[in-house]
Amino acid sequence: MGDGKRAKIAVITGAAQGILQADRGMEVGSRCGRGIARLFASGGGHSTIFSVWDSPWALDNRIVQVRGYVVGGFETSVLVDSQCTDKAIWFQFAGGAAAPELEAITQSTRPMYARKDKPRVAVKLQRDANLELLRHYWETSAKGERCTENTPTNELPDCRTYRVTATFVGRVDGVSKAVHIARLKKSLGGPTDWKGFGHMGYFDAQIVASSVEDVEAAEEQQ
Repeated sequence: MGDGKRAKIAVITGAAQGILQADRGMEVGSRCGRGIARLFASGGGHSTIFSVWDSPWALDNRIVQVRGYVVGGFETSVLVDSQCTDKAIWFQFAGGAAAPELEAITQSTRPMYARKDKPRVAVKLQRDANLELLRHYWETSAKGERCTENTPTNELPDCRTYRVTATFVGRVDGVSKAVHIARLKKSLGGPTDWKGFGHMGYFDAQIVASSVEDVEAAEEQQ
């Protein structure tokens, strides 16, 4: 994971896979569950997004490596696992930047961290070719989304959009086990308790990413 590692890009043309489903009650497929076994077998460094979602208190304030794609929107910046698309965690870079589509969020000023007695592990964003490549495809996709509503012009010549998958290293911030379990028992769409992360404190965990690797962009069909 050194600075000298060359950015890798594989552009794959194909149909876009299903987007994030915000249903906490959906059963988890076997490919999602296997992430926990891999997590503990590897000593905690390599994880999965599902593992972070499933046990946010266990990984709170720890550095992990996860792979997924970011879904952005007006009030959205979440990291999704392509093998487990109904589970997501909030995403931001060290320093506070998030998905380029994110414009506004209402956020709790006192998230309920699982480990209140320990200072947060410091993370600093590594600015390198991998990060530039990721942002390039994010910006291209943002322009491509606008093309669907307008005739292509010289200012917007590229109307392609991409699902950009990458490996992220960063710190996990997670709610306590008690908060997580209580939230699982709530009905979908109910009032938020503001104890989590992201917009309205909805998410039980977030990753504060410090580096990006192995960027892969899959062109989406319009």
